[in-house]
Amino acid sequence: MSIVQLIEKLKPVFQGKLLLRLGADRYLPQIIFFFAMATATIGINLGIESTIHRKEQNKKVIENLKSVHTELTCRLTSLNSVCKVEDMLQEKGSPVQIPQNKAKRIK
Repeated sequence: MSIVQLIEKLKPVFQGKLLLRLGADRYLPQIIFFFAMATATIGINLGIESTIHRKEQNKKVIENLKSVHTELTCRLTSLNSVCKVEDMLQEKGSPVQIPQNKAKRIK
């Protein structure tokens, strides 16, 4: 069998005539529906996967921001004590000092 004869025998398959002979045209709406559902399923799965990936990335960013927040809170808490503030003011050469007397209210 030569290549030309093989191509002639397979020509109906490539042209779709074999499906028509088998009666597949009756099931065309179901076939289209199946491919539409398969495409929709693949699209939804890709969307869900990208959302999960984005969620994991956001979770990592939130953890990093929590550690930065904890560090800043610790630093601010350590600066809260009056004696440290007074020492820092003296280091900068500021004339501001902690008041010796209580504040007076003027009525």
